[in-house]
Amino acid sequence: MAIKDINHKADDLAEEAKKCFASHDLEKATVLLDKLAQLAETNAIGPLPLTKATNTRGLIYLRRSDYKNAEKQLLQSLEYAKQVGDPVYIHGRYDNLAIIYSQSNQLRKSVEYLELSRQLKEQTGNEKDMHVTLLNLSGRYMAMGNIEAAEKALTESFFYLKKYKYKDVYSAYYFGLGQLFETKGIHKESLSAYGKSAKYALQFKDFTTAAKAYANQGSEYMMTSDWAKAKVKFTKAVQIAKEHKLRGVDMMASIHLSTIALEQGDLKRSRELYEYVQANTEPADFTMLHRDLEELKARLNEAEGNYKTALEAYKKYLVHYRKQFDNETTQSIQNLQAKYEAEKKDRELEKAKLLQAQSELKALRAQMDPHFIFNALNSMRKELLEGNLEGADTYLVRFSKLLRLILDTTRTPNIRLSDNIELLNLYIQIEQARQGNRFDYSISTKGIDPDATYIPGLILQPLAENAIVHGLYHKKNGQGKLKISFSKSKDVLIIKVRDNGVGRLSGKVKAKPGHTSHAMAIIRETLDLTWQGLDAKNYFSIKDLMTKDNVNIGTEVTVLLPLS
Repeated sequence: MAIKDINHKADDLAEEAKKCFASHDLEKATVLLDKLAQLAETNAIGPLPLTKATNTRGLIYLRRSDYKNAEKQLLQSLEYAKQVGDPVYIHGRYDNLAIIYSQSNQLRKSVEYLELSRQLKEQTGNEKDMHVTLLNLSGRYMAMGNIEAAEKALTESFFYLKKYKYKDVYSAYYFGLGQLFETKGIHKESLSAYGKSAKYALQFKDFTTAAKAYANQGSEYMMTSDWAKAKVKFTKAVQIAKEHKLRGVDMMASIHLSTIALEQGDLKRSRELYEYVQANTEPADFTMLHRDLEELKARLNEAEGNYKTALEAYKKYLVHYRKQFDNETTQSIQNLQAKYEAEKKDRELEKAKLLQAQSELKALRAQMDPHFIFNALNSMRKELLEGNLEGADTYLVRFSKLLRLILDTTRTPNIRLSDNIELLNLYIQIEQARQGNRFDYSISTKGIDPDATYIPGLILQPLAENAIVHGLYHKKNGQGKLKISFSKSKDVLIIKVRDNGVGRLSGKVKAKPGHTSHAMAIIRETLDLTWQGLDAKNYFSIKDLMTKDNVNIGTEVTVLLPLS
């Protein structure tokens, strides 16, 4: 037989097995897969039929709760899918592996594979299948106690359901919504969501979800001891489960019906249901089913007066309970460990960003210091050239104090506002003297403790410099005024620098000869770094002050800084 024909036959067997699995004919599906395996032993078969075959066989093991073999088959299927190279097969295997890990109580691994599936779908633009992964992610996060992440994933899933009009999957969405409300303890909304889930599930013949939705409604009614309504819902769940061979749902719902009969005093009916579940429960069934069955056995025998049997059942119940408790505790520890590792990575990333920001701030200060010193030395040179020795001496004294403060402020990222203001006073007084006291100034702090407030060093001086050099220096008429104020709103320090100079005049004002201003660029970069990673908008703004006749009469700069 030609290789092409062999692959064609293998693919047909794989597809037929898949259809048998979908119709719950597991025996026939297994026979077909065995035939395909025999064909593969004697012939070279391509990865496409093999990834389909191992996927279906894995799902059959999953249906039988044989998680070890299910995992083995699906991991093999994933390898074949990667050889095929089609992302649809790859993320499909991720989704199925996530189901295995979920059902075997390995929620962390389940979430890992779902996130891999989500990322691959985003990368390949496979939006039409995104809702499956998001719905499953929501359920896993819910089981891990991460309600916020669960709700986010559920909301995103509904976006894709509406976008592509997947009404046949609304049942899964409302089922997840019911679980979310149930987890939050909102019983009325939970019952309503489960009701919608069952309605859509029956409409589109999703009998598994319909049975589970009715069973969960029953559990909600049991929470309030409404035995009559609980019985109706569990009875519906059992009817659907029996008709469509959903043994797991059948067993759990029947246990609850037995418990309800016991609560209502119908020991005969309770015994019948108990024996039915016991006869149909297999050793491979998950621990919780055995635990609930032992608890029911203990309670039933106690009610019937069989105290010795009841005692033995209670002991077994405790063994199962402890085992389940240990599993849940282990899972909780793993979840906390995973959360810690994620937060640790976030902290390390933030630390790296902070170090980078601090490094860049130091670089900015390295630019700022010589920039300011250059301007100051030019001013002293001017006084000396004009023969104003007294003025130059006063200037030099103030400048030496200023340099000492500058040196102090560059040693730490943030310094006290009071030290900043002292530096600011010295700088403005130097500029006042240099300009023949052509302007007055005031500094006010409203509701601020300058000694307990810390801000980046050398951020105020460039603000004042810009107002003086570009505004007040060019003022021809009247006394200049510079007003600097500090106030706060919640956790934000508000700095306002207001002058009555000539204003920006659309950029037409020229600086004094020999002056090149870097102040505004330095401030903007410093603020960008200071607010890095924080939620802030408009933390630097410039307002032109105008008269009613639209004449520019000054400028007001507003700077916002975060208060720690």
